[in-house]
Amino acid sequence: MTDRRVRFKVDTEGVAEAVTAMLTQGATYDEIAAALEAQHGVGIGKSSIARYNNDLQRRLSRVARVRDAAQAMSKEIAKRVGDDPDSQLSEMLIDIMQCTLLEKFGDELKPRDVSFLASAGAQVVKAKTSLDAARATERKRMKAAWERVTAELKTLLEKSNLWPEVETVLSEGMSSLESDSQKPA
Repeated sequence: MTDRRVRFKVDTEGVAEAVTAMLTQGATYDEIAAALEAQHGVGIGKSSIARYNNDLQRRLSRVARVRDAAQAMSKEIAKRVGDDPDSQLSEMLIDIMQCTLLEKFGDELKPRDVSFLASAGAQVVKAKTSLDAARATERKRMKAAWERVTAELKTLLEKSNLWPEVETVLSEGMSSLESDSQKPA
């Protein structure tokens, strides 16, 4: 496989979208050539359209293989980490894996590569899920400590005129702390 980029006359004349649409509708190469001449004033031969179509079919086949591999990875990740520990992260990983497969493996896609990427993705999802659980536990612990300190201060300052001001400061501080802890790290 070479890295040489193939340029088709269909592309260079700017009619690829129209040709693709006509191919999808089942038009013959003769019909497409005639339509391009009549509608776009572009003379493209049947053989150029055929070469473009062959390349298009190869690309579509490649995309189908990547999609199938991504679905297999998605199932593998679900098996390893559960159905939906973090759907946004899982979707992002699938997108990244699809691009990786398309760019790096292309036609040489092997099942072991799919398995390796799925395993790596599952580990990332597990790690993120564990991290989120640890953060949630820490937030609960922090809030409980804050509430104990607030209760003790209230007991000490309730009889003085200072408590309403201190209570306002503590409430604002807790709100600020909670909003900061909700931000991603």
